[in-house]
Amino acid sequence: SGSGAQHGLWRVQQIEHISDWTTTTNGDATIPTHPNPLSLKEHIPNSWFVKLNAAVAARVEIDALETIDDSCLLDDVLTDDGAPLDCDDGIRGEAFILAGPRRKIAFDPKQCKAAIVTCGGLCPGLNTVVREVIMCLRRQYGVTETYGVPSGYRGFQDPTTWRPMDEDDVSNLQNVGGSVLGSSRGGHDTDAIVDSLV
Repeated sequence: SGSGAQHGLWRVQQIEHISDWTTTTNGDATIPTHPNPLSLKEHIPNSWFVKLNAAVAARVEIDALETIDDSCLLDDVLTDDGAPLDCDDGIRGEAFILAGPRRKIAFDPKQCKAAIVTCGGLCPGLNTVVREVIMCLRRQYGVTETYGVPSGYRGFQDPTTWRPMDEDDVSNLQNVGGSVLGSSRGGHDTDAIVDSLV
């Protein structure tokens, strides 16, 4: 949704979660959750999994010589109405929900299909990202159907152009520049993309 919710010292940037559509108003799940396949492997520490309310600060900057008295001088930090923030009010810094693997997932990987798309401008290492996502989905999660969507968001509108991608297809991708999937800039038709996915 993009709105910032107040949580103690943090103004957390809220995002929609799959559980928003898969739970009833009293919190009961309407579809079963599944254990993350990573959680079933030996020697995987709990620290690999992100907790539901884990967040990361948008900006972390400190003065290494700052004292506790200095930290209460917040003249340069303003409240929503433009007044200087009092020390007792808390800083309410901006934060975002932390990305990463959860211990419970919404879908059974063995029944899932996954697609990866590259959009916008090209950047170094993009093919490596495509390779690692495909490898992780197949090796770690057990997803057997993985696709590459060509030409950025536009490629979603014609599923017949999607490229099946397995470990052999991406094995040497880290040595190739650009994006093997291609890219495009500009807007997208969200409704058309969703229609092609379901």
